[in-house]
Amino acid sequence: FYLHLVEIIIHELDMQSMMEAYIVSEEQHRIASQIHDTVIQKLFYAVCSISSLGKDTDNLPAEEIKARLKELAELIESTMKTLREAIYGIEWDIGHENKFENKLSTYINEVSDINDIDISFKLDEDISVLSSNKKTLLYRIICESINNSVRHSCATDINVSVTKGEGFITAVVKDNGKGFEKNNIPEDRQGIKNMHIVTGILKGTLIINSEINMGTEIVCKIPV
Repeated sequence: FYLHLVEIIIHELDMQSMMEAYIVSEEQHRIASQIHDTVIQKLFYAVCSISSLGKDTDNLPAEEIKARLKELAELIESTMKTLREAIYGIEWDIGHENKFENKLSTYINEVSDINDIDISFKLDEDISVLSSNKKTLLYRIICESINNSVRHSCATDINVSVTKGEGFITAVVKDNGKGFEKNNIPEDRQGIKNMHIVTGILKGTLIINSEINMGTEIVCKIPV
């Protein structure tokens, strides 16, 4: 019994070490990628919105101008927060059980607004059982999947769900985009390769279902 217990402890420590090593080794790439994919996109949207508001100022009532300025202020504040997290990492507050859901919902709403596409999100079970590192990596896998649907699949509708099963958390991202051949993934699609690496470190499984003109479904299943 004790030998088996020691083996389990060593296995968990080894997995934790691998997760931490991966996070450290990918830190520079992650920061550059997140700034490029998210921060710059938000700033570009903010600049376009400011330019549009400047042209329409004379024709808009004061209340609408105030409302649009408030939206811009919230977007810029969110962009600053995203930049801080890109540099310093995500902090999951243990005292707020819905932090993961709220954060992912905010990200999805911003992507939906900026790109003018429909994204639905469902989280029907609490996932507080996940460690901080697992939450971080799962969050990044989901965000990467959404980004791929927007940037590469030209999707107009995306469905995201996170469910808790017996000993597993399963995340599914499904879109109605143009799809691709699974056996012929372009070399520049580093995001998909990273998702496979992360899922492997977490001792989980990543399944990608995609066909040309039939959309893409990404299913990530990780142990709690």
